[in-house]
Parts: sequence; C-alpha cells; structure tokens
Amino acid sequence: MADASIPLETALKIAELLAIVGGGGLVLMRMTRMAARFEFIGEQQSKEISELKLQVVKIGDLMTNVAVQNERLDAQAKRINLLDQRYEELRHGEGFVYPLGTHLSGGGSTGRK
Repeated sequence: MADASIPLETALKIAELLAIVGGGGLVLMRMTRMAARFEFIGEQQSKEISELKLQVVKIGDLMTNVAVQNERLDAQAKRINLLDQRYEELRHGEGFVYPLGTHLSGGGSTGRK
C-alpha cells in the first residue's frame, strides 16, 4: 500500500497558495464593490451638478431681472426728483411761468409779437 499522506511541507505550501489566492479573490471582490459604489456615487453627483447648473442659470436670470428693475426705479426716482425741482421752482416764481426777476423789473419780453 502506498502512503497517501502528503508531506507536511507540501501541505503547508498548498495551504499558503490557497490563502493567497483566496485573499486576492476577496480583495478583488471588495474592489469590484467599491468600483460599483463609486460609479453610483458619480452618477448621483452628476445629476446633482446638472440640477445645480440649472439653478445657477435661473439665479442669473433673476439677477438680470432685478438689475433691470433697479435701473427702472433709478430712472423713475430721477424723474420724480426733476419734477419736484420744477414744482419747487414754480412755487417760488421761477421756471416755466416767469424767468426769475423778469416779471419784477418790467424789462422782459413776453414772447409775443
């Protein structure tokens, strides 16, 4: 009868090789899971970045509208100030009715011929 036992040294080398291959397989499996997770996270971030881009465009449009409204308000304020100034001039006898001083000195032209 042949001895079917494997020498201890050979059995240890086989066990070592199996451990290395098994460990490498576990590392490979974990790396595959991590790659899939990173891919999923990348897709989610891509979607969020696209949404953020849309929001930035909307905010840019709103800022443009606000700037236009500010310009309109500034123009209206200038016009109101001008009208106030003209009103005050008329209250004091200046402006469109009589140039200042011409109605008092009697030496101005009336504009009629």
